[in-house]
Amino acid sequence: MAAEKRLRTLAVPHNEIDHAKILVATGNKDKEPEQFQARVIVYARPEDMEVTETDYRLVEALDKALAEIERQIHEKY
Repeated sequence: MAAEKRLRTLAVPHNEIDHAKILVATGNKDKEPEQFQARVIVYARPEDMEVTETDYRLVEALDKALAEIERQIHEKY
């Protein structure tokens, strides 16, 4: 999976990262068109980070969430 590979590559130089979780879900089914929600949680020392992004395409929502968590990690460490 490409998302897992991105997170593993990110974790190599950052030993503060313990593990990560990716959650994907559909948004509000009452709305048209339906949106997807991607949530990336990184468990790291000294504090965990979490990003949630939405988009009409699942891949785009996940890509935006991963890009934002990567930006935060590079900024923090």
